Amino acid sequence: MRIMGNRREITTSRINAIMYSGGNWSDNGGNHQIYTMDLPNVTFTIPDNGNYNPKLSASFTLYNALNGQWVQNKTTALITSTAEAAPGTSIEGVANTFLADGDVWWGESVTKTTPITKAGTFQIKTETQDTRKLRKEIFTTINVLPYHSPRINTFTLQRCNSSGALDANGTYAKVTYNYEVKNISGNTATAVFQYLNGSTWTTLKTFTAFTGNSSFVTGNICPTNTETQFRVILTDKFESVTHTGSITPARAWMGFSQQGDAMVCGREYNQATDAGKTITARPFVAESHAYFDKKLIFNTAEAIKSLVDRLYPIGISLPFKEGVNPNTIWPGTTWQEMANVIESTVQSGKCINVYGANMENQSPIVIYDMDGTYASKWRFYLAPLNETGRSVKTPWWLRTG
Repeated sequence: MRIMGNRREITTSRINAIMYSGGNWSDNGGNHQIYTMDLPNVTFTIPDNGNYNPKLSASFTLYNALNGQWVQNKTTALITSTAEAAPGTSIEGVANTFLADGDVWWGESVTKTTPITKAGTFQIKTETQDTRKLRKEIFTTINVLPYHSPRINTFTLQRCNSSGALDANGTYAKVTYNYEVKNISGNTATAVFQYLNGSTWTTLKTFTAFTGNSSFVTGNICPTNTETQFRVILTDKFESVTHTGSITPARAWMGFSQQGDAMVCGREYNQATDAGKTITARPFVAESHAYFDKKLIFNTAEAIKSLVDRLYPIGISLPFKEGVNPNTIWPGTTWQEMANVIESTVQSGKCINVYGANMENQSPIVIYDMDGTYASKWRFYLAPLNETGRSVKTPWWLRTG
């Protein structure tokens, strides 16, 4: 049997005939009178009015759609099909084929749980077959809108002054951004810029354009001595993405300025919060004060003393330049200046004649014999020589505590 347009062709080589008599397909005894004739192949063409084909319809309930339209990578659907077989037969099954991606979903009520990954115009083929192998198929044309997730391409934060000029010591923030949301029918875009105010996220700016590529300057919300956190939340009909960032302290206990052009120590003095603390240092930025807490100074002194104890224990003697007092440069330690001489009484032997000899005229030194008659006490100073070979006075100190 072949179905061609609105007609049906049947080719056979045997015909079974049933006698029709008196309006009945049987004789008076109720028996079918069947006559069989063997013939060469004969083709009969009969009208096809659809009464013998399965009947089929399909509808789609969309999820995650925009204005009733499919959206790429987002929309799924509940497929509801109705298949009806002709009298004397039954439906074997219903298949729904999505020609965009080749997915086949079987059943008269089934959910396509995977979205279509392509954008464009496509067809969905719904088909059925009955037990006589007669088929019915229908096509539904759909349009899939192109889509991509919200994108935050740029989100940078820089210290600046109120006019937006970059300033490593500024208390304002310059926020530079670049974002995009897919502009398709039914979609929306919201970009919210916030900063953390204590424990509360406070909104700075809100934009509803599908794209944004610009910058703005915040208020005076970025103290130089603390970190200020920021975030941007970009939302459309389907998704929300968040990027975070921060303005770091302008000064750390020891670090570099934000612009990398100075190394700083301490942090900016704040009269409101730092009153009563001792200002003991200034950073390299001349116009800003800085301080070290008293406790830090004490701990630093303790660390220095511990290092001195390890390097120069009690009992060690060291030479220092004239005028330098180790008791001053290393507080908490005790040093005693040594006599720095060796005295010797000469009774007899050789004697050094230093008459008229001095460093200015570099007179020669004469050695001569002497006896006990002219016994003398001689003092020898401990002193290194300078580059010209002359004696340099360098006091020695003994650590005693």
